[in-house]
Amino acid sequence: MKKTLSLLLTLVFISILILTGGAMWVNHTETEISYTEEVKFGDSSAAQNFSIRSLTTADGHLHWDTVLTLGENPTWNTDFSFTSRNTRYRNPIEPYLNLYLQSNMGVSSSGGLEIKQYTELDFLAKAIEEVASHTQAGELEHTEILPLAQYLDYFSVGLDSVSWSPNENGEWWYTEWQEADQFFQIPVGEQQIKISIGKGVNGEIYNVSYQIYDAPFLNCITLPSQDGGWYMLYSGEDEEGNPLMGAPKHGLYDLPIIDVEDGVQRIDTEHIKLLYQVEKGRTMFFTDSGRKLLLQSGSGFGDQITVLDVATMQPIQTISLDEKYQQGNEDLYVKNDYFVRICDQTRTEGEKEALSAQFVQVWELGTDGQFYKTIDCDVNETGLETYYWQDVIYNGEKLMLCRYEDIYTDPSIQVAVCDPEGLQYAAWWRNSQRDQNVNVENNEPLLAVRN
Repeated sequence: MKKTLSLLLTLVFISILILTGGAMWVNHTETEISYTEEVKFGDSSAAQNFSIRSLTTADGHLHWDTVLTLGENPTWNTDFSFTSRNTRYRNPIEPYLNLYLQSNMGVSSSGGLEIKQYTELDFLAKAIEEVASHTQAGELEHTEILPLAQYLDYFSVGLDSVSWSPNENGEWWYTEWQEADQFFQIPVGEQQIKISIGKGVNGEIYNVSYQIYDAPFLNCITLPSQDGGWYMLYSGEDEEGNPLMGAPKHGLYDLPIIDVEDGVQRIDTEHIKLLYQVEKGRTMFFTDSGRKLLLQSGSGFGDQITVLDVATMQPIQTISLDEKYQQGNEDLYVKNDYFVRICDQTRTEGEKEALSAQFVQVWELGTDGQFYKTIDCDVNETGLETYYWQDVIYNGEKLMLCRYEDIYTDPSIQVAVCDPEGLQYAAWWRNSQRDQNVNVENNEPLLAVRN
């Protein structure tokens, strides 16, 4: 009975601490959020029928889920919650593949290394053994620079399967590596490799590192395919940006999955195949409910978009960039039935850069399955000097762009609205939480929604 009473009193005491702690946090800032509109351009009515959802937190304990509805009579509504445990909202992170060429690595141990245990060094076993034979006992670091082609015909290329998995403490990354040079054979040229080895006084190896000079660059964008495998948009370049001689062709590849054991899945490297050849692929997105795949390609700046029919992997439309979209920095936002391109052009003012133009295009999917340009305007007149928009939404007539002022210190919102006639509205919505140590939930972007 005494133990039960003691436990009950302890639980009551903990509850009081939680409640008082919550009250202290709540007193730190308000449970309801308010906004003040500061119009920079145009009229508020241009934003009618648009809303923005914002997720903010203080210390991971106080949470605000706010919907700001724009227009002539703006409103906002906040759902507030308190958690005694530090928790933060997260959107699920989709798994992805990463193709990479092994060009540098280092391992060390105060108790000595068993080099054979590090399978990722197997491809350099002969070179490491040779340099180790030249390293004296007690030599802290012995370094040699050698011609890589003396030891390898092809670079070591690997695939990382990366996913974000939950555990009892939150969430964590999970990575599985496998060799991929059976298919992605990248010939070694005139590159050199630096190998450094350190030995203890008894001759045991305690440090090994290597670096390949002028290693090729592999660009890889992946998306899950509809049959459970992966699509990979691949390109490879040397240090001067030229395609790699003797390497796989640039383009879109199908990477099937096989079960190896106990439900573990790996890439079937024997059956990787080229689906569509395209030079200098930059990125890709599904659209039209997964029936179409948009491939962006070009030198440095994507100069065209190819629309593929996913069922046949044949091109059904090619969209070339206007000349003004081939300069500056670009962002591409792809939705289900439209995509938005934004290009920033800058000018130098003293030691700083400032926007000279910010062009925005909307391409809408027509009933015939083709994309058509519906909006093309310069939104730089907003006066917001905004280089990056966190979300966009198009309602068939107007496009809204939005972003946070600062995800770490100021959750105020910047908004711009344009239509086929050009920029119609720009405003700064000042959040009452600014300067109150409130930040965006896990750096989540704004969520623009249609009313």
